[in-house]
Amino acid sequence: HWAATAFANYRAGGFAFTVQGLAYDYNIINAPGVIQSEDSTALSTGALVPADGTVYSTRLSYTMPASIGVFDRIKFYHDYDYLASGSEDRFTANDVQFSILGAHFSTGAFNTWVSVLTTKNANFANGGPARVDNQWHTQFTITGALYF
Repeated sequence: HWAATAFANYRAGGFAFTVQGLAYDYNIINAPGVIQSEDSTALSTGALVPADGTVYSTRLSYTMPASIGVFDRIKFYHDYDYLASGSEDRFTANDVQFSILGAHFSTGAFNTWVSVLTTKNANFANGGPARVDNQWHTQFTITGALYF
């Protein structure tokens, strides 16, 4: 098994930009008598992912002071991730795409994210249905967290 990655970050004022490339290969060897594809592996949730692939990621964000209710800072962001599948398995052969557009509101230890997730051939980030139909699917989320 192996994985390698390279990334670059750039910040100027309230703007931030990240770009990353990652390649991985998980060499699956089935036990005698086990009939399972060696092109896919399962996450802890049971979702199948390609056993090897290349991931490309970008993130663009802008952070600024704010006065919105209890929040004193807001970060607007767009994340885009693309997984070029190295699989020939019918469940994981399609390339996967994630696009997340949102805003992160924060003050001290309290954080709230408001996001629109659009995915193609992927499980939704919150455990939604697996979709390998080569179509775009969209979901709206609001997440709150208190860090201490």
